[in-house]
Amino acid sequence: MTTVDRRTMVRRVASIVVGVATAVGIVCGPGADAGAAHDLPRVEGVSVSSKKVPPGGLLLVEADGFYDVPQDYGVTFYFDLAKVELVDEKCADVSGPQNADTPSCEYDNLFLVTTSTVGLFRVAPYASGKIRIDVCADTFVGDRGRGKCKSLTFRIA
Repeated sequence: MTTVDRRTMVRRVASIVVGVATAVGIVCGPGADAGAAHDLPRVEGVSVSSKKVPPGGLLLVEADGFYDVPQDYGVTFYFDLAKVELVDEKCADVSGPQNADTPSCEYDNLFLVTTSTVGLFRVAPYASGKIRIDVCADTFVGDRGRGKCKSLTFRIA
């Protein structure tokens, strides 16, 4: 049996430690545990009352929002004020009605549940062409800003 000198043994152990650390870094990536805690809120689904609306007509838009972390967030409607106005807005989650700051609904998100934001829009009497409404989930933490959005396009007919 051959004996391995001390220097060779230290080199082998060091190379094994470096190899394991590298493998863990490759598999997990930098800050792997922090990614889930910083996901942006998102609009999960949108339903509409119609894809065609007459001038002066009403349009109902319902958006479901979700945020993976227990932090405040909002669901906001973005639209062209020359073609459409937000007449009414309802905000709700499992704890009941929430704060409606038209055109946004603010949710405290303590329960990590899907929220419901409903907007009632009136098309301007002389509007024509198409209307685009963006529904976005926004954060209120630092400069993170807008999360996931869904865009809707309607024809004025």
